[in-house]
Amino acid sequence: VPLLGHLLRLVWRTRPEIIWCPTYRGFGLPVLAATRMTGIPCGIYLHGTEIRTEMRSRARRTILLRVLSGANLVVTNSRNTANM
Repeated sequence: VPLLGHLLRLVWRTRPEIIWCPTYRGFGLPVLAATRMTGIPCGIYLHGTEIRTEMRSRARRTILLRVLSGANLVVTNSRNTANM
């Protein structure tokens, strides 16, 4: 909740064209909420190791898939990661 509040204040003050999420874990849900509350699109960076690790846990997989489905843009560090 503190991260979301800080993020919303920053977004309302600066009005960026896109909100970038550096990693889904810890940032994904607050960024997704900020996107929905402000109408500003979001993008997320993904690395192969986080996908492989998170898919092993049902709860983490659910959060990851929710964040990815809500993102307007997904950027991966390799084609291999993009194909996961």
